[in-house]
Amino acid sequence: MEEVSRNFPQLNMIADSIEYGILSDESSVIEYCDKIPYINIQIFSSICKLYGYPITVICQLQYTDKMYRDAYYIYLSHLHFDVERHCQRVALFKGKIALEHFFDSDCHMDLQESFLGTIVIRPSYNHSTEYTLGRTLLNPYKLENPFRYLRTAQYNVTILGQTYTIDAFPFSNQHGDILRCAETSVWSLMEYYGTRYENYRVVLPSTISNWASKELPERSLPSDGLTYSQISGLLKTFNFEPRIYERVAYRNNTKMSKEELLERVLAGKELYKLFELETEEEQEQVQVSKSHLHRTEFVTRVEIDAEEFAQKIDQEIEVALKEEYAENDKKMKENGELRQVSFHNLFHYYVESGIPLITAVCNAREDIHHSIVIIGHDERSPYKQTKENIKNQKFKYGELDIIDSSSLYDRYITVDDNQYPYRSERFDHFSITQNCKVEAFIVPLYRHILLDAESAVSIIETIYKNSVGLLEATLEQLNEEEIVEYRGNSIDNPIVLRYYLTTSRGFVDFRNKDTQYLEEKLFYNTTAFPKFIWVGEYSTLELYCRGKILGEIIVDATAPKYSGMGAVIAMRFGGRCASRQTGEPPEVLQKKLQDIHEQQARLLYSLYTNNLQKGDFIK
Repeated sequence: MEEVSRNFPQLNMIADSIEYGILSDESSVIEYCDKIPYINIQIFSSICKLYGYPITVICQLQYTDKMYRDAYYIYLSHLHFDVERHCQRVALFKGKIALEHFFDSDCHMDLQESFLGTIVIRPSYNHSTEYTLGRTLLNPYKLENPFRYLRTAQYNVTILGQTYTIDAFPFSNQHGDILRCAETSVWSLMEYYGTRYENYRVVLPSTISNWASKELPERSLPSDGLTYSQISGLLKTFNFEPRIYERVAYRNNTKMSKEELLERVLAGKELYKLFELETEEEQEQVQVSKSHLHRTEFVTRVEIDAEEFAQKIDQEIEVALKEEYAENDKKMKENGELRQVSFHNLFHYYVESGIPLITAVCNAREDIHHSIVIIGHDERSPYKQTKENIKNQKFKYGELDIIDSSSLYDRYITVDDNQYPYRSERFDHFSITQNCKVEAFIVPLYRHILLDAESAVSIIETIYKNSVGLLEATLEQLNEEEIVEYRGNSIDNPIVLRYYLTTSRGFVDFRNKDTQYLEEKLFYNTTAFPKFIWVGEYSTLELYCRGKILGEIIVDATAPKYSGMGAVIAMRFGGRCASRQTGEPPEVLQKKLQDIHEQQARLLYSLYTNNLQKGDFIK
């Protein structure tokens, strides 16, 4: 571990209150961590690697953290043996920085540029709390390999008398007795929403514990965690109207992977455990037979019956899967039929909308149930754009090959209290075991959003299904005006549909900044939008990968669930635009589009990026 020479000897006076150092490699991290009580070396070292060396660190050795102090007074202060009240807080800066620069206001701008974030280290009082990262704020945009598509809020922190700002999504390891994974996910979500939006508030562990004490039929401390139904109930008290999506409800809409099929087969074979064994001797025989699989004399009649029953289950599963595959294939091949939206599709639509999702994951074989927060997605997966993959994912409207943009992504950004923040992990391979499937996810919707993703997509795709002629005309116009590698529509260049929920204020602001054409500005500014809208963009695969689209359909997200076409506000097919006022019927949109003889707007324009990419976020 390096130390920059100090030109001001009087700074040695603060040596008892801070621990200053420069980390240049992994060995210097270990040396530094020896001076910081309770710090988890493995996690801290992983974080340093993500940002790259050298890193200047300043640790405040006696730090009062509001989150930990709140937990201390509701639980830790009542324990028989003393638990420390103070934490340590580590501040990280990229590069080698002399200590005296932190007291020089002229250096503040450079220090702000180098600032990476802060990590609170809380005391550990038993084996279950060895993960000691408390309220942690780290900037994901300053990683050596930064993420682009995720949500953050802006925080202010004071270090050695100077205030710094940081874009971060709040993180903490779970606290064991006080906050398990579910409660930690709720805390993280509310810390984000309460900081970023005035309609919400930051909550402390005592707020969550008090709710559990009133609403749950058992004690709230020490905590045993929450179910996702209970998480949803808790979020309702914080001014949300949550929507729960459970995987089991969408099982029939999605082809099973080989892994899922294997799990179901194994589950069937485990049913022998449910057979009633009449005597203790018979139970012992079954246990002995498990340890001597090749000695048939230990196999009982009960176990033989169980195995035969398991084989029957296997055959039924196999038949059911064949029927399921055939039915799905039939639906995909029937031109004009609306496709069934899958569980992963819905998950991706909400992530694309910039809504942090509390996600329940599980590994059934190892009996692992866990809660994490998904805050964004990674870049498109190259292998998802191959012809073979597109062939498996595409569906048709008329003669047009179409894919959903969600089929191009398989990695999402997780905030998992068992790990370090900002990990890119594959869908259905979340958490530290890398083998946890998504069991359910909770969408913390604003209270006035009534139209969910399924209803919005159904409305939008009904329009696209009935507007094949307009889609084809746009492609023909593209062939005439644009030089593209793949022309028209094919398996190499299918139409891509992209869906997201956003605020009309942010949407109109983005469209205004994206164009210099007065006609486009007038179209978006003269249309009456509600506060929230669903948007379905369409493009070709090649143009989508370039960040360009050909058109969009805008739907009222505050409309009732069964509004149908009555929720449609506006359409744009290439350079043809149409919208309707609140008193006009939805049929007027098609008539307006047919009456357009001259192009009103650009043929190509930009993908909407306000939801996830860092920039001037609109509240």
